[in-house]
Formats: sequence, structure tokens, C-alpha cells
Amino acid sequence: MITINLLPKRFKRRADIERINLSIVAMLILLFVIVGLTIELLFATKKFLNANIETLESQQQAYEDFFTSDVNKDINDKIVKTNQLAIQVGKIQAGRTSWSELLTELAIVTPPEIKLTDIQSNILNKSITISGRAETRDRLLDYSKSLESSDYFASVDLPSSYLSSPTDISFEIKANLSLATSSAGD
Repeated sequence: MITINLLPKRFKRRADIERINLSIVAMLILLFVIVGLTIELLFATKKFLNANIETLESQQQAYEDFFTSDVNKDINDKIVKTNQLAIQVGKIQAGRTSWSELLTELAIVTPPEIKLTDIQSNILNKSITISGRAETRDRLLDYSKSLESSDYFASVDLPSSYLSSPTDISFEIKANLSLATSSAGD
């Protein structure tokens, strides 16, 4: 293959340099256009965000005005009082005795030979006094032991003066309640 060189080397080198310079200028122009568009996009984003911030601030102020109004102060005060009452009710319920369970247990451990005449409770001391009549001393002692073995009663006190008679005994038993609380309803 034959190459014909119509341009001298000096002009050829100059044409190559011009072509490179033209490419560099084109890349710089493209770079400036991209930077300009990016700056414009950032300014538009800033303007949009500032507008949204102003809207949010005005909404926040409206909410603050609404929640600090007299009507809402009354509602908030009522909510606080209701919450305090709920806490107090919870404390009361936590310390309550389940009388249904207690009376059911008392009925279970009471044999037919024991007739109960009175049941008194002292809620503050968590104690109970059981009065009644027993047919025999042995049945009364068994009943006292049954109460003591129950999960619901502790420190069962049957005075020895009730054990002097062998039959037809009127008695009064005192016991502490060991059933602290119950979450089930009565």
C-alpha cells in the first residue's frame, strides 16, 4: 500500500494538536454544562425544601395552638386524672383478696360434722375468724389441720379451751389469709 503525504509533517502535527485541543474544549464545555445543571438542580431542591419546611412549621404551630387551647387543656387534665385513677384501681386490684376462691376452699375443707355459724374477715390484717359447732373434738382437730394444710390459710389458731369438751363444741378459729391476690374475677 502506498501512502501519499500531501501535508508536510509540521502541518500534520499542528492538525493533530488542533484536534486534541478541540476535544479538550468540548469536554470542558460538557463539564460546565453538567456542573451548571447540577447547581440548578440543587437550587431547585433547596427552594422546594424551604417551602416544605415553612409549611411544616406552620402546621406544627397550628398543632401547638390546638393542643394548648383551653378545651384541650381540660381534656388533657381529664386524661391525666383518668390515668391516675386507673393506676389507683390497679393498686387496689393487686391487693384484693379473691373471696370466691376463699369461700370455695372453706366449703371444701369443712366436713359435714362441722357447722359454721359465722365468718368474719379483717381485710386490713388479712385475717379471718371462723365460728361454728363441731360434733366431736376429733372432728374439730381434723378441721383445724385441714385449714392449716390449705393454701389459703396460715397460722390457724384453735385455742385449747375449745378442746375441753369431747362433743358438741362451740368454737372460734382465727387464721391469717395466705391467699394474697388473685387476677381472676369473683
